[in-house]
This record gives sequence, C-alpha cells and structure tokens, in this order.
Amino acid sequence: MKQHIKKLWEKWWFWIAVGLVIISVMFSLTACSPIRNQPAVTVVATHVVAQATPSPSPSTSAQPTAQASTPAPTKVAKKYNIFRGPNTTKRVVLTYDDCPKSVKKFKTAVTYAVKHDIGLVLFPIGGKQCVAKLKAHGFDLVAYARKRGVWVGNHSLTHRDDFPYLSKSAVRKEIGGSVVANYGRPPYGAYQSHGRGISKAVKSAYASITSNGRSGMRIWNWTVDTLDWTGKSRAQIAQWAIDHARAGGTVLMHMNHSGFNPWTMQHIVDGLASKHLRVCGIWRGEDRTGDPEATTAFFPDNIC
Repeated sequence: MKQHIKKLWEKWWFWIAVGLVIISVMFSLTACSPIRNQPAVTVVATHVVAQATPSPSPSTSAQPTAQASTPAPTKVAKKYNIFRGPNTTKRVVLTYDDCPKSVKKFKTAVTYAVKHDIGLVLFPIGGKQCVAKLKAHGFDLVAYARKRGVWVGNHSLTHRDDFPYLSKSAVRKEIGGSVVANYGRPPYGAYQSHGRGISKAVKSAYASITSNGRSGMRIWNWTVDTLDWTGKSRAQIAQWAIDHARAGGTVLMHMNHSGFNPWTMQHIVDGLASKHLRVCGIWRGEDRTGDPEATTAFFPDNIC
C-alpha cells in the first residue's frame, strides 16, 4: 500500500503543487479586492465631484471677482524716447515742421486747433526762411502759438541738409541761433552720421544748449511720416496718418503742405477716434483742466 501511494505521489505531486498555488493566488486576489461597503467609494466620489464643478463662463452674469475691483497700479513715468518725445501717454501727437504758406493760413489752423482741443507741436525754421522773416514783417510766430497753448520746438536756423556731418560748433550755431526750446527736431530728422548712430557732434551740441536756465536740448523725431511733401492731397495725408498711427505715436506733417488746415486735422482726429485713439489736447496746465494756458520754451516730461 505504501509503495502504491508513493508511486501515485511521484506521478501527481507536480500537479497537486500547481493546484495549491492557483488556490493560493485566487485567495489573495479575493482578499485584496475592495469591499462594497468600504469608505473608499466616498473618496472616489469626492474627487469626481471636484472635477465636475464647472468654472464660471465669461458669458455668464457672475458677480465681479476681487481682482476686478483691485485699484489700477500707479502710473510710472516712462523714459525719454527720441520718437515719442515728451509724451508718456497713449495719445497721438500731431507735429508740423518748417513754415506756413501765409500768416492768415497759420492763424486759421491754430485758431481751429485751439477751439477744438487739438494739441499741436510746431518746429519752425528759425532763420530767414521762416521765423526771422515773419518777425521782420511784424508777426511773431513763436509768441503767437505759445500764447494760445501750442508747443513750439527748435528746428535749426537754416535747415541744412548736411546737418549730421557738421562740427559741434556748426551744429551749436544752427540750433543755438534758432527757436529757444529744450526740445528740437534736426532738419529732415537727420542726426545719424553714415547710419552709425547719433553723430557725436550732434549729440554733444544738443547736450550743451541751455534754455530757460536748464542745460540740454532733446531730439524729438516721429513715428509716422505722412510724406505730405510729395504732393499728397488733404484726404491722402489724413488717411495715411490714420492708417499708420499707433498709441503714443508722433505724426509728422509740414506747415507748408496740405496737412496744416482744419479739414485735415479734424479728419485725422475723427479717424483715430474710430481706432479708439485720441490726440493730445491743447495745453491747459499741469492739471489738464480749465482754459488753454500759454506754453513756454521748456517742455515738461509729458505735454499730453
């Protein structure tokens, strides 16, 4: 009998062992499976609820959040920029170079701008081509404009086309003998020597000029050239300014071309308004309220 059991064991022991292993594994898996009443379901349900909670849609009429009522940050003064000049706002500045065709047209343009709160910055040629010539005939262009809240800057004495290549003393003669101001615009906006940055002579000469007891004249060029001097019509000039002006920009036009008149000014103002842009207004003092105030030779950090 023992020998018979031994033979059976030797024949079937492997399969018996396999069966025991399978039974053991099945028992282990059953023991590890979660019980239906176990609190683990609560944890899963909580997670699902958190995921399913919808965020407020921008289109819903939800109450303003705390962030929406946070006060706006204090305005920080921006650094001087050669193309923006004394404008630290998003408004656009209308500027005019050279000389008007007549005193009558000049007065008409300035009067309209003042009445409709359109701020202007003028850069007349200081010598016999404009300011000196008009003054010899009894009209002080600079004084007339400044008295009415219009800013007037320096645009050299004779408008030389070789301005960037002059010596320091020659540049000083050009700007020092012209309109007194702490902001100036070189002839043709040219201040670079051979396209290599600002000419050392120009930079040094502007820094050495004194106006109203303060040293240094800053250069103010433009961001938009309307190219009015090419013979464009009033409508073309206005449209070009509207299409190309950006917030905080400076528009260049000339007093002796078709942009210096009420029609063009108003069309530029209206066109920019359609783009949610505004132009600088007539100077009304530091508080920007009340009647127009006279400007001086010294431009503040922000004229808008």
